[in-house]
Amino acid sequence: ELKAIADSRNALVGLVFQRDSLPMWSLEFWDPMSAAEIQAQLVDHEKREQLLLSEYWDDNRSGVVTYLVLSALLGVALIASRDRVHKKLAGDDLAPIRAIFDRPISLAMLISFFVALFTIPEIGRVLAPVLGAASLIPAVLILRQIVDRPLFPLLNLVVGVYFIHQLREIISPLLGLYRLTFTAETLILLLVCGWWLRPSRLRDIPREMARSWLFRCVGYALRSVFFLSAVGLAANLVGYGALANLIGSTLIWSTYAAVVLYGASRVPPLVLLGMVSRHRWLIRKRTAFAVHALAWYLWATATLRRAELLDNAEESVTAFFSRSLPIPEVEITFGDILAAALTFYAAMLLSRFIRFLLAEDIYPHLRLAKGRPYAISTLLHYILMSIGFVLATIAIGFDMNRFTLLAGAFGVGIGFGLQTIVNNFLSGIILLTERPVEVGDTIALGEIFGEVKSIGIRSSTVRTWQGAEVIVPNADLIAQQVTNWTKSDRRRRIEIPVGVAYGSDPRLVLETLLEVGKGGDHILAEPEPYVLFQGFGDSSLDFELRAWTDEFDSFLQIRSQLCTQIAAALEAANLVIPFPQRDLHIHTGKELAQASTQDEVPLAPAVAPTDDTNDRDRSAGARSG
Repeated sequence: ELKAIADSRNALVGLVFQRDSLPMWSLEFWDPMSAAEIQAQLVDHEKREQLLLSEYWDDNRSGVVTYLVLSALLGVALIASRDRVHKKLAGDDLAPIRAIFDRPISLAMLISFFVALFTIPEIGRVLAPVLGAASLIPAVLILRQIVDRPLFPLLNLVVGVYFIHQLREIISPLLGLYRLTFTAETLILLLVCGWWLRPSRLRDIPREMARSWLFRCVGYALRSVFFLSAVGLAANLVGYGALANLIGSTLIWSTYAAVVLYGASRVPPLVLLGMVSRHRWLIRKRTAFAVHALAWYLWATATLRRAELLDNAEESVTAFFSRSLPIPEVEITFGDILAAALTFYAAMLLSRFIRFLLAEDIYPHLRLAKGRPYAISTLLHYILMSIGFVLATIAIGFDMNRFTLLAGAFGVGIGFGLQTIVNNFLSGIILLTERPVEVGDTIALGEIFGEVKSIGIRSSTVRTWQGAEVIVPNADLIAQQVTNWTKSDRRRRIEIPVGVAYGSDPRLVLETLLEVGKGGDHILAEPEPYVLFQGFGDSSLDFELRAWTDEFDSFLQIRSQLCTQIAAALEAANLVIPFPQRDLHIHTGKELAQASTQDEVPLAPAVAPTDDTNDRDRSAGARSG
């Protein structure tokens, strides 16, 4: 039965290229109809519409009432939230969005229209004129808030032509009046499009506006409307009424759908979410692409359906994707490949979105250890991509027996030449689950010292303090000894050795260094700084200041500041930092002769270490000389 209906429909569509009425210049066409006939036709049309509405109301009363109540509540909510939206969406880049919310009732009507299309059965077929006006007018009012003023006449034209078209549908039983109305409609479209596309007007358009994608789309659309209107007008004049009606209806509904869908695509419900405020441009770009793609698909579908070409287009597309690839002993169609690619791509997009949502709105509200969010996101990515690969394999129609054979061959390949790759992959899984090293940790591995930037499926990236990024196999981080400076926390002990001259008061040195340590910037009070008297060096009394900081990334700068403060404090306390010095003790000939009689003749002058600040040693050396 369905095939018979489809064949009958295609046969009727094929009749559009046959003349079915008189030319408009023939005298018979202008034979007037009586007032009684016109009134009878209109009364009959009104009765049919009332009967249809009454039957629909009886069958869907609760759904329509619910729809009207929810639409009213949505309008009230948008009116109440208008001021708050204006405060939240501050900034010049969000001015168009604020302008949209200046029309809360239009916005509510437009949103409720699309909700009704998917929730109330057959509402589009029964209440098409009412819903059309209830969606077109709000869409035009919203677009007037955001498009350039030169486009306003085109929006007004769409509204006017739409109501002329509805009037033409009402008087469709009156063939002569119907064709005259259609002629007036197409003439208006031709005149407006020609006036808009005239060269003198195009030269007056600002260059910035002329280069925008919206203006270029409008230009292409107006040229198409001009051409189709001319064809429809010619067909109507000659007597091809069915062809003229098909072209006119398709043209009007296509333009109407384009305006409504574009107006709906400008409604930004996601812009009010918290995560969008931190990645506004990225979200708006991705959302705009998805919404525009959906709008283009709906527009093309509506246009083809109105032109009675949707079934043929679907059959052509189905036939193409059902075609098998020319591969021997393998039955794979283009549709299978497309399904597999879309499945895997959907899994990848889902993984990206979930990780983005976790990072922006989930992890900040949870108290997780450092590195655990990255591990969770990475493992979740591996799981989703594995599921996507399996589903893509199923979608492409791959034989599971062959898949098992392939898995066995893959296992043999691992045994022969892929041990290192598998070892690194499993090591990466261990790093993400056991977490001995996490993203953000500062590690030392041999001569490599730097921060872990990422842990991948095969290797990890370590950025050294010199700026180089070193690719380290995951197996090395598991098998070798790794020093993790920031495993538990990011605190670092700063050690500064200090030497003062012999003769200095050790207690004064301890107090001076401790005072500097306690007063240093970014120095922790717990554990508190302390100073050690390390011992007696060759040229100085050796001390060491030890202090803790939680600014691991800046500990070198903090150490430098402490050294500067120590030098200033020692100078203020008259404490001298010595430098290494050697004094030579030269023996006389008499002393050498005495030493030779004792068989203790030195082969070189004796050297005794002393300090430049020790005046007694220097005076003793001078006297011995």
